[in-house]
Amino acid sequence: MNQTHNPTEKTEQYKKLVEILQKFSTGMLSTVSKEGLIRSRPMTLVRVTEHADTWFMAAKDSDLMDELTKDPRLNLILQEGGFFMSLSGMAEIVTSKDILEQLWDASAEFWSPQGLNKDDVFLIRMLPFEGQYWDVSGLNRIKFLFEKVIAKVTGSSVNISSIEEHIKL
Repeated sequence: MNQTHNPTEKTEQYKKLVEILQKFSTGMLSTVSKEGLIRSRPMTLVRVTEHADTWFMAAKDSDLMDELTKDPRLNLILQEGGFFMSLSGMAEIVTSKDILEQLWDASAEFWSPQGLNKDDVFLIRMLPFEGQYWDVSGLNRIKFLFEKVIAKVTGSSVNISSIEEHIKL
């Protein structure tokens, strides 16, 4: 797993995005189907790196493997408590036994009940190039509720700039 994309400029927004991303354990991973439709499925995040690379494990005989082989573009949608995130990126299919061993844990047996000796799982490494997050936790939640009240009273739209960040990675 030495290969990483390493955004050169780690802004405060970038660091915050990675910090929030590391809070999630599952998300909805969207791919492009053979028919050209957007398809989403829940996925467990196996690992998230300091560069926002996000790893998943799946069965080789799944539609997911076929879809990513044909079109590696994907999107990941995450929500936990007051945190929301959307990442767009490219998939890298990884079949290395060494990396599978590094990331293997008890939950991986869902995909391969016979364990690592069976050649029926693969890893997906998502290399994100763009991300958005919304933080409505803690004080940000109070700010957001205040913005909603102001919008209601004044008949205007809610200002979400205090809780939203859009980042090119």
